Amino acid sequence: MATVLVISPDLRALHAAEQALTQRGHIGVVEYSGSGGLSALETVQVDVICFDRAVTDMTPAEFCNRLRSGPNYQQIPMIFLLSSTDPSTKAPSYVRQGLDTYLTRPFRAAELVERVSAVLEDRVASVERRDQKVLRAGPIVLDDESQELKVRGKEVDITPTEFRLIWYLTERAGTPVPPEDLLIKVWGFRPHTGEAALVRAHIAHIREKLARAGVDSGFLQTVSRRGYRIANSDGHQPRLVDSAHRILITGATEFIGQRLVAALLDAGRRPIRCLVKDSDDVQVLEGRGLELAYGSLAEGHGLAEAVAGVHTVINLAVCRKPRRVETYEAVNHQGVRRLMEAAKAAGVKRVIHLSERWEADDPKYPYLRSRYGGRLAVMESGIPYTIIEAGVVFGPGDRLTDGLARIIRRGSALSVGARADVMLQPIHADDLVRCVIALIEDPRFENQVLSLGGPEHLTFQEVSDTINQRMGYRGPLPLLSVKAARALSVMGKLLRIRHGQAPAALELLALDTVTDLDVVQRLFGFQPRRLRDSIDYLEQDPSQAPS
Repeated sequence: MATVLVISPDLRALHAAEQALTQRGHIGVVEYSGSGGLSALETVQVDVICFDRAVTDMTPAEFCNRLRSGPNYQQIPMIFLLSSTDPSTKAPSYVRQGLDTYLTRPFRAAELVERVSAVLEDRVASVERRDQKVLRAGPIVLDDESQELKVRGKEVDITPTEFRLIWYLTERAGTPVPPEDLLIKVWGFRPHTGEAALVRAHIAHIREKLARAGVDSGFLQTVSRRGYRIANSDGHQPRLVDSAHRILITGATEFIGQRLVAALLDAGRRPIRCLVKDSDDVQVLEGRGLELAYGSLAEGHGLAEAVAGVHTVINLAVCRKPRRVETYEAVNHQGVRRLMEAAKAAGVKRVIHLSERWEADDPKYPYLRSRYGGRLAVMESGIPYTIIEAGVVFGPGDRLTDGLARIIRRGSALSVGARADVMLQPIHADDLVRCVIALIEDPRFENQVLSLGGPEHLTFQEVSDTINQRMGYRGPLPLLSVKAARALSVMGKLLRIRHGQAPAALELLALDTVTDLDVVQRLFGFQPRRLRDSIDYLEQDPSQAPS
């Protein structure tokens, strides 16, 4: 028999839950508000708490914070009752506050009782099946009796669910455990009913706490398509690291971000944390010993957690194609401002910000205007910064050369919204990444704006012709005028035709973006590669190959 506290403003749901709990031999205690629930805890010894998201007098996070602050309530598991339309079911930020599991409406009262029983049975079974009361793995020690996790003798503050999760993984150290198994064994979900996002959020929170305690990010690993594992001693012995050099990278799943992450890892730089959204393809980052922090510049959530314990922020995130809440202003300006505010509060020592040339407070250019706002947010943050203006960047998977190659295959005229004579200075992505890495600990460039570019000035017509020749075509490539290209772009939007061209390109390719030809050689001591010599990744059109 267990005592279950159900907190909900829904009288019908409370009555049904109380009846169902009584029928299963449990005691149901019902309250209509969060404050009433906290008061009930002072007089009743509770085994499980069910908290309805519809409660109005306090948020789930506020209730959890007040609950966990009490020394007698640290071990009480919670079940969170969500609406089917609540975004938290897909991006469960509340679980990071200590919530253990959740149910999504509509559900029957019997299902709630089943979940309560599963939580209780799992806790009892987990104790009964363990012969060991203490588990050790690398730098951590887990004590089942006291439910404590220690690193080098110092206790790490974790929630009961986090303890069960890391215990389960530590028992199976070296073996990847799928999220589905963790949802069943740790949370008590029935097969195929839980959300993998719940596991992901808890893993991120545990990693953050271990990192603050000095545990290497490679200790708790993500194995692509196989799950999560605790590293064992077979060639992957966890080690303690100096977290004073942690780097946070935003935009890490994008074109430049992926190359920067790979280059830093190749150089042995750790720990590295990446700020990612739930919609990002995180598979490109998993299984590499990276810390993943889930958050959003556009919405502002998760930023404080992302910058905690970070020395250097490298901001590569940018919105070039607005959609839903991710607008130019929300990401490029206000998002950067929120990030800088969180970084300042967390004591971040350095910011490297990837910017655009010709940013200005000009309403004719909404994209560049939003980027200008972000630039000011960096410069006004009070954190030592370096701002990089890189012009156009090319390489496998870029928007410039790959995009042009696709359009060339489709027809003979390009409607990209660029003047044929606009001057560009393409720089290879790997050369740009090399410059960023050199900047990380170089105090010479603090509080400076650097305009970087490749070793040649080319008109857009020359860039297009170079790619055209690489594709096997002969002769110059005709370009539509800017006016005609803009008209086609607007018509495409009205007709919902997708051309694969980001709206920001209409601004980026309308203005000259050149700087000194020797800037990289002069500042960083190496010669960047030329466009013509570095686009072998573009496949030649077989129909144009010489016979």
